[in-house]
Amino acid sequence: MIATFLHIFTHILLPFFLLVGCGFFLQRRFGYDINPLAKVNVYLFVPAFMFVQVIQSTLTIGQMLQVAGFVVALVALLWLWSQGVAWLRGYSSVRRRAFSLTQMFYNSGNFGLPVNYLAFEGNPFALTTQVIVLVTQNSLNFTIGLMLAAHNGSWKEGWKALLRYPFLYALAVALVIRSTGWEVWPPLWRAATYLANALIPVATVTLGSQLALVRLNRVSGDVLLACGGRLVLGPLMGLGLLTLLGWQGLLKQALLLSCGAPTAINTTLLTI
Repeated sequence: MIATFLHIFTHILLPFFLLVGCGFFLQRRFGYDINPLAKVNVYLFVPAFMFVQVIQSTLTIGQMLQVAGFVVALVALLWLWSQGVAWLRGYSSVRRRAFSLTQMFYNSGNFGLPVNYLAFEGNPFALTTQVIVLVTQNSLNFTIGLMLAAHNGSWKEGWKALLRYPFLYALAVALVIRSTGWEVWPPLWRAATYLANALIPVATVTLGSQLALVRLNRVSGDVLLACGGRLVLGPLMGLGLLTLLGWQGLLKQALLLSCGAPTAINTTLLTI
């Protein structure tokens, strides 16, 4: 037991927090603008990473659809839980929507991808599972999430915002290449691989930089409830759903790990 814990700490947790700490320290020391870094990450590294991982993965199209369905089902369960809590605590309409968003949508990118990579040592099957989780979460965030934050936009605006992100097109091209058996032009493949390899360090440093900007003067009970629900109940619901489905092996492990991610930054943007 102790040996297993030490292995997890030294091989997964410690490297992750060291990378996050680098971003945290640099932000506190230099106070730089993280928007360009975030844009390079979202518009360049993430699409390249998805492109490479989907082509390399042994995950079938059917399994990808199963992963997407699992995420949709989990989000629905988290919505039901959040509505029940909001009703019991007598939240206003605005607070109820905000609480629901914190429970339903989790950080599958800057947090989920690096943790998956470290936990499964870069296994293409596990990484592609997380890629599909990321795509599904973002798709729901900019459609269902935008609808929940009703004062902030419409379905049309959500789809327009979603379609601006190149990861969807990278995923589509990768799926076409896989299904047709086409070979990627070697220079393009090498360039995409270089970009994909940059994602993990850049994503974790960006996450650390974002955390360095957070200032907490007071933590209310509602905030603790939201954090506890997302970090504790989320994985428990995920485990229950996976057990009900009877899924086993690496697919189950990768999906369960994804359920424990903290709330996505996009939920903050939707409620502004």
